Amino acid sequence: MAKRMPEYNIPKDFLNNKQQTLRQIDRSKKGSIDIPILSLIDVINTSLFFYTTSSCSGRIILYSEKSAGIKHNCKWIYTSHKECNIDDVIVALKREVTIVCNVITLKFEPLILHVCCANIECSKALMKVAVGCGYRNSGLSIGKKIMLAVRSTQGLEVPIGRDGSILVEEKYLKFLVEEANIKMNLNCERIKVLELAITNEIRLLEMGVCQQENKHQERTLIHKENGMEIKKLEFDTEFKDEDNILENIFT
Repeated sequence: MAKRMPEYNIPKDFLNNKQQTLRQIDRSKKGSIDIPILSLIDVINTSLFFYTTSSCSGRIILYSEKSAGIKHNCKWIYTSHKECNIDDVIVALKREVTIVCNVITLKFEPLILHVCCANIECSKALMKVAVGCGYRNSGLSIGKKIMLAVRSTQGLEVPIGRDGSILVEEKYLKFLVEEANIKMNLNCERIKVLELAITNEIRLLEMGVCQQENKHQERTLIHKENGMEIKKLEFDTEFKDEDNILENIFT
């Protein structure tokens, strides 16, 4: 069987949704794209086939919640999108731990991207790139829109305070912060690798579009040339027929 060629068609609905989404105000808590992924987001959003609907470059956070697992009761008391300072974490922890009946958790979250894709072929190509760069928890959601979530498993989440007291010694807390910083540095390196890989994949996809358009133009040109040849042939035949008629009249 002949190998099936990827489809490069871009639905009109996708283009309209992309335009509307990129015009919207950033409704995240921060209100802007994280600096470590600015160029990556630009690569994705300026491509023909993709755009991002939400993103986070990765963060180290300290948060409290009245009941473990109930997110609407969650309060952020410290956050950083780069390496964090242990002293800053301790200050934030001691300030919040005085509130009774709260669970305080230290957490590291790696990069996460939600990318809308023009079609199935493109989404599969991008997911293959993400998984190849170590984002093995990535997955596709196919409905009215084709969404790709780019995720990895390099997380960290440890409860460290509850009911007005710190549950761990400062030495262990320093160890947790060091581990979170190591994961953050690894996360930043992976982002660079992912950006390069996505850039290369988008170039290949766009080259495919150019080749497809060139082939279409070639077919159109051939059809036009064939049409001109047919008309020329018919024109020549008509004159030959008229010459034959004239010869028959005058002979």
